[in-house]
Amino acid sequence: MLKRTLSALTVASMLSLAACGSSGDGSDSDDPIKIGILQAITGPAAAFGSREAAAAEAVAEAVNEAGGVNGRQIEVIVEDTKSDPTQAVRLANKLIKDDGVIAIFGSATGSEVLSFVNAAMRAEVPVVAPVATTEVTEADEEYTDWVFRSAPCGCEDAPAIFKKIQERGVKNLGIFYQDDAYGVSGTAQMEDLAAEGGVNVTEVVSAAPDASDVTAQVSKLINSGADAIWAISSPPPLVSAVLRTAAQRGFEGDVYGVEGAVQPTTIEGAEDGAELFVAPAMLNPNDSTELTRLHDLMEDHGGVTSFAELLGADGMQSIVEGLQTGADTGAELRDAMDDLTLKNGYGAKPMVYTPDNHNGFKADSFFWVTVRDGKYVPLDSVD
Repeated sequence: MLKRTLSALTVASMLSLAACGSSGDGSDSDDPIKIGILQAITGPAAAFGSREAAAAEAVAEAVNEAGGVNGRQIEVIVEDTKSDPTQAVRLANKLIKDDGVIAIFGSATGSEVLSFVNAAMRAEVPVVAPVATTEVTEADEEYTDWVFRSAPCGCEDAPAIFKKIQERGVKNLGIFYQDDAYGVSGTAQMEDLAAEGGVNVTEVVSAAPDASDVTAQVSKLINSGADAIWAISSPPPLVSAVLRTAAQRGFEGDVYGVEGAVQPTTIEGAEDGAELFVAPAMLNPNDSTELTRLHDLMEDHGGVTSFAELLGADGMQSIVEGLQTGADTGAELRDAMDDLTLKNGYGAKPMVYTPDNHNGFKADSFFWVTVRDGKYVPLDSVD
C-alpha cells in the first residue's frame, strides 16, 4: 500500500490541515483535494499501471508546485491492486469510504475497472480509466456516466486494426488473446469484423496475462494456416512470447499488436521475432523528439517508456481541469468533465469528452509502427 502527499513544499501545510480532515465533500476550506490513484503497481499489468501512476503523480506534483487548483493542493493516495480485480474493488471502497477521494484514476486493466465502477457510481465518485476494454464506457450501462476513458477504446481500435489487416492483404487470420475482459471483448469484435469483411479466422487461442510459455497456442495458430496473427494482448512479456515463438516456428507473416504493447521491452523479449511486429502507436518510445512536453514532465519520474505515461498524464490532467472549473464534489466534477476538451494535455491531439462520448482518444490519435534494427519505426517507412 502506498500513500503519497505530493510536493515537499506543501507537507507542513497539509499536516496542519490533517486535524481538520479533508475530503471531496463540498468544503470551501483550504484542505487538500484528495484523488485516488488505484493502479496495478505490481502483477502482470505493472508495466502499464506503474507508469500510468508515475505520470499521474508527476502531473499532480507539477500542479502543486504551480500553486495547486484554485489555491488548494492535490493529495494523491496511491493503492496497488496487484493487477487483481478483487483487490481493486476492495481498495476502491477504501479510497471512497475511508479516504474521501473526489475522483479515482485507474486501473490498468478493464477487469479491474469493471470490478469497482458500480461502487464509484453509487458514491458519486468519477473514474478516469486508462484502459481499452469496450465495456468500460458501454452506452447501455448506468455507470458509464461516471467513467471517463483516457485511452483509445477497443471499439475503435479493432476496426482500425482490421482495416490495416485488409490493406495488407491478409486472408487467413489467427487470433491470440489475453484471457481477461479486454481480450474477450476485442476478440469478439474482430471475429465480427472478419465475418463481415471476408477474412477467414482460422483459429482463436488464449493465455493468461502472466503466461510465459505460449508454444502450444502459437503452434496451433500456425498449423491452422494463418498468414497473419493478431495478438490482442498488452503485457510486453506475453506479446514478446508470441513473437519469439512465432519466429522460432518459422512464421513469416505479420503479428499485429495493440498500442499498449509498443514498448522497448517487447522488442527485447521478442528476440528474432521483433521484426514480425506491426502495431498502432500513440508515441514512439525510441523517439524523444515526439511529445517533448510529456518527456519533460517525466524526466525525473522514470522517463517515457510507452503510451502508459501519456494515458496517466492526460488522465490526471482531465481531473485537474475539471476541478479548475470550481467543482467541489464528485458530482460537480463529473458534470464539469462531461463536456471537456483538455487545454493542457500531453498528447499530439487533445482528449475530448462529450456528454454522449466519454472516450477521450479517438482512432485518429495513433499511427502505425514496426520494428527494424531493434527500434520502432513508422510502418510506411519500410513498406
